Amino acid sequence: SSLDDYIAGRVDEKQLLRDTEYYRRWRFDFRLYAPILRYAREHRLAVVALNLPEEITRQVGRGGIQSLSEQDRAQIPANIDRSDSEYKQRLSEVFDSHPRRDGQSFEHFLEVQLLWDEGMAQRAVEYLQAHPEQRMVVLAGSGHLAHGSGIPQRLLRRLPVSSAIVLNGWQGSTAAGLADFLLFPEQRALPPAGRLGAVLDDQDNEIRVSACQSDSPCATAGLKSGDRLLSIDDRPIAGMADLRLAMWDKLPGDTVTLEVSRKRWFSAPQVLSYSIELR
Repeated sequence: SSLDDYIAGRVDEKQLLRDTEYYRRWRFDFRLYAPILRYAREHRLAVVALNLPEEITRQVGRGGIQSLSEQDRAQIPANIDRSDSEYKQRLSEVFDSHPRRDGQSFEHFLEVQLLWDEGMAQRAVEYLQAHPEQRMVVLAGSGHLAHGSGIPQRLLRRLPVSSAIVLNGWQGSTAAGLADFLLFPEQRALPPAGRLGAVLDDQDNEIRVSACQSDSPCATAGLKSGDRLLSIDDRPIAGMADLRLAMWDKLPGDTVTLEVSRKRWFSAPQVLSYSIELR
Protein backbone atom coordinates (compact mmCIF):
# COMPACT_ATOMS: atom_id res chain seq x y z
CA SER A 1 0.00 0.00 0.00
CA SER A 2 1.01 3.66 -0.21
CA LEU A 3 1.46 3.80 3.57
CA ASP A 4 3.67 0.70 3.49
CA ASP A 5 5.79 2.28 0.75
CA TYR A 6 6.18 5.45 2.82
CA ILE A 7 7.10 3.61 6.03
CA ALA A 8 9.64 1.52 4.10
CA GLY A 9 11.22 4.67 2.65
CA ARG A 10 10.27 3.90 -0.95
CA VAL A 11 8.30 7.14 -1.42
CA ASP A 12 8.47 10.60 0.16
CA GLU A 13 5.70 12.60 1.81
CA LYS A 14 4.60 14.37 -1.35
CA GLN A 15 4.23 11.06 -3.19
CA LEU A 16 2.30 9.64 -0.24
CA LEU A 17 -0.09 12.59 -0.36
CA ARG A 18 -0.55 12.14 -4.10
CA ASP A 19 -1.01 8.36 -3.99
CA THR A 20 -3.59 8.53 -1.20
CA GLU A 21 -5.49 11.45 -2.80
CA TYR A 22 -5.10 13.10 0.59
CA TYR A 23 -6.36 16.54 -0.42
CA ARG A 24 -9.48 15.13 -2.03
CA ARG A 25 -10.35 12.61 0.67
CA TRP A 26 -9.16 14.18 3.94
CA ARG A 27 -8.07 17.81 3.42
CA PHE A 28 -6.94 18.61 6.99
CA ASP A 29 -3.61 20.40 7.25
CA PHE A 30 -1.10 17.58 6.75
CA ARG A 31 1.35 19.29 9.09
CA LEU A 32 -0.85 17.99 11.93
CA TYR A 33 -0.07 14.40 10.95
CA ALA A 34 3.44 14.63 9.52
CA PRO A 35 5.29 14.24 12.88
CA ILE A 36 3.34 11.06 13.66
CA LEU A 37 4.06 9.53 10.27
CA ARG A 38 7.71 10.58 10.40
CA TYR A 39 8.07 8.91 13.80
CA ALA A 40 6.48 5.72 12.44
CA ARG A 41 8.79 5.80 9.42
CA GLU A 42 11.89 6.36 11.56
CA HIS A 43 11.02 3.40 13.80
CA ARG A 44 9.48 1.22 11.05
CA LEU A 45 6.09 1.09 12.76
CA ALA A 46 3.22 -0.09 10.59
CA VAL A 47 0.49 2.48 9.89
CA VAL A 48 -2.97 1.18 9.02
CA ALA A 49 -5.68 3.22 7.29
CA LEU A 50 -8.92 2.44 9.15
CA ASN A 51 -11.56 4.48 7.32
CA LEU A 52 -14.00 3.06 4.82
CA PRO A 53 -13.79 4.55 1.31
CA GLU A 54 -15.25 8.05 1.18
CA GLU A 55 -17.45 7.09 -1.77
CA ILE A 56 -19.34 4.61 0.43
CA THR A 57 -19.95 6.91 3.40
CA ARG A 58 -20.95 9.77 1.08
CA GLN A 59 -23.54 7.56 -0.61
CA VAL A 60 -24.89 6.40 2.75
CA GLY A 61 -25.21 10.04 3.81
CA ARG A 62 -27.38 10.65 0.76
CA GLY A 63 -29.49 7.52 0.65
CA GLY A 64 -28.70 5.27 3.61
CA ILE A 65 -27.12 1.83 3.65
CA GLN A 66 -30.01 0.47 1.59
CA SER A 67 -28.89 2.64 -1.34
CA LEU A 68 -25.48 0.95 -1.61
CA SER A 69 -24.69 -1.28 -4.54
CA GLU A 70 -23.97 -4.95 -4.00
CA GLN A 71 -20.29 -4.29 -4.59
CA ASP A 72 -20.18 -1.52 -1.96
CA ARG A 73 -22.16 -3.58 0.55
CA ALA A 74 -19.43 -6.22 0.35
CA GLN A 75 -16.97 -3.64 1.72
CA ILE A 76 -18.91 -2.67 4.85
CA PRO A 77 -19.11 -4.61 8.13
CA ALA A 78 -21.72 -7.34 8.12
CA ASN A 79 -22.43 -6.85 11.83
CA ILE A 80 -23.56 -3.32 12.78
CA ASP A 81 -24.72 -2.86 16.37
CA ARG A 82 -27.52 -0.29 16.68
CA SER A 83 -28.48 -1.12 20.26
CA ASP A 84 -26.62 1.69 22.10
CA SER A 85 -29.32 4.30 22.79
CA GLU A 86 -26.88 6.72 24.49
CA TYR A 87 -24.65 6.64 21.40
CA LYS A 88 -27.66 7.49 19.25
CA GLN A 89 -28.70 10.32 21.61
CA ARG A 90 -25.24 11.89 21.57
CA LEU A 91 -25.20 11.79 17.77
CA SER A 92 -28.67 13.32 17.67
CA GLU A 93 -27.39 16.27 19.70
CA VAL A 94 -24.45 16.67 17.32
CA PHE A 95 -26.80 16.50 14.33
CA ASP A 96 -29.13 19.13 15.78
CA SER A 97 -26.28 21.51 16.62
CA HIS A 98 -24.89 21.75 13.08
CA PRO A 99 -26.37 23.45 10.02
CA ARG A 100 -27.53 20.99 7.38
CA ARG A 101 -29.12 20.84 3.99
CA ASP A 102 -32.91 20.72 3.73
CA GLY A 103 -34.15 17.16 3.87
CA GLN A 104 -30.92 15.76 5.31
CA SER A 105 -31.91 12.70 7.33
CA PHE A 106 -30.71 11.96 10.86
CA GLU A 107 -31.05 8.25 10.16
CA HIS A 108 -28.66 8.54 7.25
CA PHE A 109 -26.29 10.62 9.40
CA LEU A 110 -26.49 7.93 12.11
CA GLU A 111 -25.75 5.19 9.60
CA VAL A 112 -22.66 7.04 8.39
CA GLN A 113 -21.34 7.28 11.97
CA LEU A 114 -22.13 3.61 12.58
CA LEU A 115 -20.27 2.64 9.41
CA TRP A 116 -17.27 4.76 10.39
CA ASP A 117 -17.07 3.30 13.89
CA GLU A 118 -17.87 -0.31 12.95
CA GLY A 119 -15.61 -0.11 9.90
CA MET A 120 -12.64 1.28 11.82
CA ALA A 121 -13.16 -1.27 14.60
CA GLN A 122 -13.29 -4.14 12.11
CA ARG A 123 -10.20 -2.98 10.23
CA ALA A 124 -8.28 -2.66 13.52
CA VAL A 125 -9.37 -6.16 14.54
CA GLU A 126 -8.25 -7.59 11.20
CA TYR A 127 -4.78 -6.15 11.75
CA LEU A 128 -4.58 -7.38 15.37
CA GLN A 129 -5.68 -10.86 14.37
CA ALA A 130 -3.03 -10.96 11.64
CA HIS A 131 -0.38 -9.59 14.04
CA PRO A 132 -1.27 -10.95 17.51
CA GLU A 133 2.16 -10.01 18.87
CA GLN A 134 1.60 -6.31 18.11
CA ARG A 135 0.10 -3.50 20.16
CA MET A 136 -2.02 -0.97 18.29
CA VAL A 137 -2.65 2.72 18.90
CA VAL A 138 -5.85 3.93 17.23
CA LEU A 139 -5.79 7.65 16.43
CA ALA A 140 -9.31 9.00 15.94
CA GLY A 141 -11.47 11.99 16.78
CA SER A 142 -12.69 12.17 20.38
CA GLY A 143 -16.28 11.54 19.28
CA HIS A 144 -15.25 8.11 18.02
CA LEU A 145 -13.67 7.24 21.38
CA ALA A 146 -15.51 9.03 24.23
CA HIS A 147 -17.64 6.78 26.44
CA GLY A 148 -16.26 3.80 24.52
CA SER A 149 -19.38 3.61 22.40
CA GLY A 150 -17.76 4.40 19.06
CA ILE A 151 -14.71 2.38 18.10
CA PRO A 152 -13.66 0.82 21.48
CA GLN A 153 -16.75 -1.24 22.33
CA ARG A 154 -17.20 -2.28 18.72
CA LEU A 155 -13.60 -3.48 18.61
CA LEU A 156 -13.94 -5.37 21.90
CA ARG A 157 -17.15 -6.98 20.67
CA ARG A 158 -15.12 -8.56 17.89
CA LEU A 159 -11.89 -9.21 19.78
CA PRO A 160 -11.65 -9.05 23.61
CA VAL A 161 -8.24 -7.46 24.15
CA SER A 162 -6.89 -5.27 26.92
CA SER A 163 -7.32 -1.63 26.00
CA ALA A 164 -7.52 1.93 27.31
CA ILE A 165 -9.21 5.09 26.04
CA VAL A 166 -7.06 8.23 26.15
CA LEU A 167 -8.76 11.54 25.32
CA ASN A 168 -6.46 14.41 24.45
CA GLY A 169 -8.63 17.20 25.85
CA TRP A 170 -12.38 17.37 26.20
CA GLN A 171 -14.86 20.25 25.95
CA GLY A 172 -18.02 18.48 27.06
CA SER A 173 -19.19 17.43 30.49
CA THR A 174 -17.23 14.76 32.33
CA ALA A 175 -18.78 11.64 33.76
CA ALA A 176 -17.76 8.17 34.83
CA GLY A 177 -16.95 6.04 31.80
CA LEU A 178 -15.92 8.95 29.58
CA ALA A 179 -12.36 7.64 29.21
CA ASP A 180 -9.64 5.81 31.07
CA PHE A 181 -7.29 8.79 30.82
CA LEU A 182 -8.19 12.42 30.19
CA LEU A 183 -5.27 14.65 29.18
CA PHE A 184 -5.13 18.45 29.15
CA PRO A 185 -1.80 19.28 27.52
CA GLU A 186 -0.57 22.78 26.86
CA GLN A 187 -2.22 24.09 23.72
CA ARG A 188 0.06 24.34 20.69
CA ALA A 189 -0.57 25.92 17.32
CA LEU A 190 0.93 25.19 13.93
CA PRO A 191 3.40 27.79 12.68
CA PRO A 192 2.08 30.15 9.99
CA ALA A 193 2.14 28.66 6.51
CA GLY A 194 3.91 30.40 3.65
CA ARG A 195 1.37 32.19 1.48
CA LEU A 196 1.23 33.73 -1.96
CA GLY A 197 -1.56 36.13 -1.03
CA ALA A 198 -3.55 35.20 -4.15
CA VAL A 199 -7.28 34.63 -4.49
CA LEU A 200 -7.48 31.53 -6.66
CA ASP A 201 -10.20 30.05 -8.84
CA ASP A 202 -10.34 26.29 -9.44
CA GLN A 203 -12.37 25.31 -12.51
CA ASP A 204 -11.98 22.36 -14.87
CA ASN A 205 -8.74 21.33 -13.11
CA GLU A 206 -7.17 24.71 -13.87
CA ILE A 207 -6.01 27.09 -11.14
CA ARG A 208 -6.24 30.75 -12.11
CA VAL A 209 -5.49 33.92 -10.20
CA SER A 210 -8.71 35.85 -9.51
CA ALA A 211 -6.96 38.67 -7.67
CA CYS A 212 -3.90 39.49 -5.59
CA GLN A 213 -4.36 40.68 -2.04
CA SER A 214 -2.93 44.13 -1.43
CA ASP A 215 0.76 44.26 -0.53
CA SER A 216 1.12 40.47 -1.01
CA PRO A 217 3.85 38.39 -2.69
CA CYS A 218 1.36 37.85 -5.51
CA ALA A 219 0.94 41.58 -6.07
CA THR A 220 4.64 42.39 -5.61
CA ALA A 221 5.64 39.77 -8.17
CA GLY A 222 3.22 41.15 -10.73
CA LEU A 223 0.80 38.25 -11.13
CA LYS A 224 -2.42 39.32 -12.82
CA SER A 225 -6.06 38.30 -12.73
CA GLY A 226 -6.60 35.47 -15.19
CA ASP A 227 -3.07 34.06 -14.96
CA ARG A 228 -3.18 30.26 -15.00
CA LEU A 229 -0.77 28.41 -12.73
CA LEU A 230 1.21 25.86 -14.73
CA SER A 231 3.76 24.73 -12.16
CA ILE A 232 5.30 25.44 -8.77
CA ASP A 233 8.97 24.49 -8.40
CA ASP A 234 8.62 22.45 -11.63
CA ARG A 235 5.66 20.48 -10.22
CA PRO A 236 2.74 20.63 -12.70
CA ILE A 237 -0.45 22.19 -11.27
CA ALA A 238 -3.64 20.62 -12.61
CA GLY A 239 -6.02 21.34 -9.77
CA MET A 240 -6.24 22.41 -6.13
CA ALA A 241 -4.79 19.10 -4.86
CA ASP A 242 -1.61 19.69 -6.88
CA LEU A 243 -1.36 23.22 -5.47
CA ARG A 244 -1.68 21.99 -1.89
CA LEU A 245 0.85 19.24 -2.54
CA ALA A 246 3.33 21.82 -3.75
CA MET A 247 2.70 24.25 -0.88
CA TRP A 248 1.90 22.18 2.23
CA ASP A 249 5.35 22.41 3.80
CA LYS A 250 6.26 25.96 2.72
CA LEU A 251 6.98 28.57 5.39
CA PRO A 252 7.11 32.38 5.35
CA GLY A 253 10.45 33.38 3.84
CA ASP A 254 10.64 30.33 1.56
CA THR A 255 11.00 31.07 -2.15
CA VAL A 256 9.01 29.26 -4.82
CA THR A 257 9.21 29.44 -8.60
CA LEU A 258 5.87 29.86 -10.34
CA GLU A 259 5.25 29.33 -14.02
CA VAL A 260 2.05 30.89 -15.32
CA SER A 261 0.26 31.20 -18.62
CA ARG A 262 -1.11 34.67 -19.43
CA LYS A 263 -3.66 35.29 -22.17
CA ARG A 264 -2.91 37.90 -24.82
CA TRP A 265 -5.43 39.53 -27.14
CA PHE A 266 -4.04 38.71 -30.54
CA SER A 267 -1.42 36.03 -30.02
CA ALA A 268 -0.74 32.77 -28.19
CA PRO A 269 -0.69 32.83 -24.37
CA GLN A 270 2.56 34.00 -22.84
CA VAL A 271 4.39 31.69 -20.42
CA LEU A 272 6.03 33.61 -17.57
CA SER A 273 8.22 32.54 -14.67
CA TYR A 274 8.28 34.25 -11.27
CA SER A 275 10.51 33.69 -8.24
CA ILE A 276 8.36 34.61 -5.23
CA GLU A 277 9.25 34.89 -1.55
CA LEU A 278 6.31 33.73 0.56
CA ARG A 279 4.98 35.62 3.57
